[in-house]
Amino acid sequence: EGGHSFNVWHAHDASFAGYILSLSGLKNTVLTFHGSDIQLLEEANYGKRLNPVYEERLKNIILPNISIFTAISKSIKYELLILGVNNRGLSSILRKM
Repeated sequence: EGGHSFNVWHAHDASFAGYILSLSGLKNTVLTFHGSDIQLLEEANYGKRLNPVYEERLKNIILPNISIFTAISKSIKYELLILGVNNRGLSSILRKM
């Protein structure tokens, strides 16, 4: 039977699926962030980046090994830009109500 060939790999949430995708060595990868996996608000004790192991993994493994990033809000886009994600590799999917 015919096999399938995938051109793009897309994961949601950096903490697990995005981490596995970043280790895969695959090309044409897309990662969508959803909130606590990228946002950081220390005064509210909010965000997985409060964990230094996760913060290091995000900066040194996940971000460098993903091709394209999607942000579902302006604040997520802002965090990605602060972390050095190139605006050319960043796409916003903003919901309008």
